[in-house]
Formats: sequence, structure tokens, C-alpha cells
Amino acid sequence: MMFTKNPVRVAAAILGISSLDGKQSPIMIPKGAIVHVLSYQKANNKRLRDVIWDGHREAITVFKEDLDNRGTLLRVRTRTGLNTGSTPR
Repeated sequence: MMFTKNPVRVAAAILGISSLDGKQSPIMIPKGAIVHVLSYQKANNKRLRDVIWDGHREAITVFKEDLDNRGTLLRVRTRTGLNTGSTPR
């Protein structure tokens, strides 16, 4: 599993879709959760992102717009310094 550089803190709950065992079902990512983007595109669709969050093991698909509007990019220390940002990509 490969994460993008920075995690995102969710400021308001985000609706996602779980595809566990081939069955799709809605799931809420709660306010305050820290999510990690696993992929920037899903099936060549630039509007969707696969994410995981603390305490949840399976990947959830969410809208990029929800992450952009309801998420805050967190700072992460790297070997070369501090990696910062303002919005998730």
C-alpha cells in the first residue's frame, strides 16, 4: 500500500463508498479522522480518490471535491525537512 506524501485531517464528515467483498455500501468518514490518499485517480476518473483512515483497514472511495473542501493537509517531517501544503490534491 503506497500513501501520498501528506495525510489529510477531515474537518467535517465525508461520505465514502466501501467495496468490501464486491458489495458497495455507504460509509461515513468521521470529523477529525486522519485520511491517507492511496491513489489520485480511480478508473481514469479525476474526481474520485481511494483513501484509508485511522482505525479503518479497507480502502474507501471518496470525491476529490469533498477532500478539497473538508480536509486540511497536515505537515509531515521528512528526511530533507518539513513538507507542507494547504489543500489535498
